[in-house]
Amino acid sequence: MTTATCILVIDDDQGMLRLIRSHLGAAGYQVETAANGEEGLRLAESLRPKIIILDLLLPGMDGFVVCRRVRENPNLKETSILMVTAVYLSEEDQRHGFKMGADDYLVKPDMILSKPVHLKELKNAVENLLSAERRGEVPAPIEAQKDKVLIVDDDEKNIRLLTMRFASEGFDVRSASSGQEGLNELDSFSPNVMLMDLKMPVMGGLDVLRIMREKGYDIPVVIMTAHGSESVAVDSFKMGADDYLVKPFDTASAVQQVARLIERHRLQKRQEQLTERLKRISCDLVNRVNHLEVQNQKLEKAYNEVRGLSEFNKRFIRSLSQELRAQK
Repeated sequence: MTTATCILVIDDDQGMLRLIRSHLGAAGYQVETAANGEEGLRLAESLRPKIIILDLLLPGMDGFVVCRRVRENPNLKETSILMVTAVYLSEEDQRHGFKMGADDYLVKPDMILSKPVHLKELKNAVENLLSAERRGEVPAPIEAQKDKVLIVDDDEKNIRLLTMRFASEGFDVRSASSGQEGLNELDSFSPNVMLMDLKMPVMGGLDVLRIMREKGYDIPVVIMTAHGSESVAVDSFKMGADDYLVKPFDTASAVQQVARLIERHRLQKRQEQLTERLKRISCDLVNRVNHLEVQNQKLEKAYNEVRGLSEFNKRFIRSLSQELRAQK
């Protein structure tokens, strides 16, 4: 008699837990559930499941911490992790999420699904993971994507210095020696941030910044200037700059400043995505409530009609009974 493959589901959504348990249980799997990260880790240690289906947004200990703890546990090295998430939908967001929740990119789930998860898709993902394990294959890890920095400056020495510093810190760096060249690099390179000199011949930094904002480029921009003053900062921010550096500046501090700016911008975009998602959910709920109200009105109308028929039947039977008694 073969033992059923054990799958542990960690999710705080009780409805989702019931659905997954029912669907995968019917397919012959042993399905155990946990409603939070702490409980999930305890069950993982005792059950040694083949697969952990892990929600990202858990109360208390989130999915990234759980994922890291599982990866650090030598007793669970054979356990695959299938992460489900309603937040990190884009490839870049997924990679960055693993970076933020990882120790040197240690935390990498074996597969990702976006909520709402279709049960058939979930079952196929489970079967694919198990098939890969039986064939002795290791699921392809998600490679860590480097944040991209575009440096626009007509000072070659400054470009070389910044390129060396950012590259040594793990950034993907590209440079341009003029404003127009910098604009040309935006589509081909798709930087996460741009460091741009204020004073350049032909097209200065503020001119480039104005064109970028007019064309809708939503890329954080750090203005570099040797003419540090409040007026320069105000003008830069008015044009849409996100920060500025006064030359000469410490490149190590600049790296930290840029990294914080990239993270802040990424979090802002994620918040906007979540807000938009909540708006859509809210609209959907309103539509459903309206639909239920219409259905309720129809049911009330039908009930009143049935009740009216019932009263008519009672009167008819009463009248018929009286007539029959009168004939006797």
